[in-house]
Amino acid sequence: MELIDYGDAYQMPDGYFVKEGNFGKVYCCPKPKKNLEHKNFDSTLGGMCWTPPSFAAPFSNFNKSCKNTPLSTYYTRIIPWDHKAKDFVYGAAQDSEFKGFHDRRSLKSKIDHSREFSSWDPVTCYNIIFWVLAITLAVVALGFLILMIVFWEDFYNRK
Repeated sequence: MELIDYGDAYQMPDGYFVKEGNFGKVYCCPKPKKNLEHKNFDSTLGGMCWTPPSFAAPFSNFNKSCKNTPLSTYYTRIIPWDHKAKDFVYGAAQDSEFKGFHDRRSLKSKIDHSREFSSWDPVTCYNIIFWVLAITLAVVALGFLILMIVFWEDFYNRK
């Protein structure tokens, strides 16, 4: 137990002890769940399972980067994103990880206040670039064809 006093954590086979700095309390936290494999069947805890965006914007590695979501570690817990449900998978976290300050439902209710902002799901806005690029390319090609038809006579009948 002397290690707890000098460090912020002491790892055990089935979990780890964490010393909380403000009040000097010691909490026993279980090992992190495999956050990208966790299936959440409680609809009050956000999305069901981690799903990255499926449709990629052209010339970009954004979706590839999203698929490289890191796993939780002893010191860092990642709450994964369910792109299909447009919500975080709060079931991948455990209430004991919040050291008594929050639980998963209170964290979800606090974060859900930002749903009204456009930055809630930045991935969807980003992947619209593909459609904007396709429409722009179609308009430019159509404009070029119209100019070719209008000026065809003038271009080839020069003397």
